[in-house]
Amino acid sequence: MKNISILASIAIVLMAATILLNHPGNAFAQTDDNMSMNKTDEYMMKDYVKINGTIDIMNTMFQAISSKINVTLTDAIGTAEQIVGNESKAMFAKADEKNGFMVYSVLLVTPDMKFYKAFVDPGNGQVLLTKEISKMAWIKMMHPDYGSDYDKKKMRGDYKDHGYDKSKW
Repeated sequence: MKNISILASIAIVLMAATILLNHPGNAFAQTDDNMSMNKTDEYMMKDYVKINGTIDIMNTMFQAISSKINVTLTDAIGTAEQIVGNESKAMFAKADEKNGFMVYSVLLVTPDMKFYKAFVDPGNGQVLLTKEISKMAWIKMMHPDYGSDYDKKKMRGDYKDHGYDKSKW
């Protein structure tokens, strides 16, 4: 009985020592001095400390998602082109998230310059939505910064770029 209480006491002391040695304050002291305190008392790292755990988040997410993808982006483009018809051609396609679901987003154009957006399910290849869009909406999807203040200034030429004053040219 005495041996059990001695072993239990030793185990408790070892656990307490382990907790104290792994306290964040000690961890801070063991890293290089590229860490500093900010106003909210959170640690900031200028250079990240390399650590290796046992669960790779990105790999785990990739495996979980890729096991459910049964349709390639190339196949989704072909399906969208067939559904829109009129010899439409995909100009842009990417994997996207809509309403919490992964979709392939495909932007298409027809020979008569009509623009379409299509969403294709990567799980089963079904076209979830096709919609005709305006040329301006198509341009904004292709060039998200189009129409920004910087773009407007650039088009008028009243901006400074790389230290050169364009008005002096």
